[in-house]
Amino acid sequence: MSNNVSNDLTQNKTKYIFLDKKSKTRNRKQKSFKNNINIL
Repeated sequence: MSNNVSNDLTQNKTKYIFLDKKSKTRNRKQKSFKNNINIL
């Protein structure tokens, strides 16, 4: 029982980490895109 709970927690953690990384790269892309517009 407790083993299942801990497994769920670790899976959620990795999911959140993955989402966090995705959002960071998206933010980076948006920033560079804005910079490009500024250059234009």
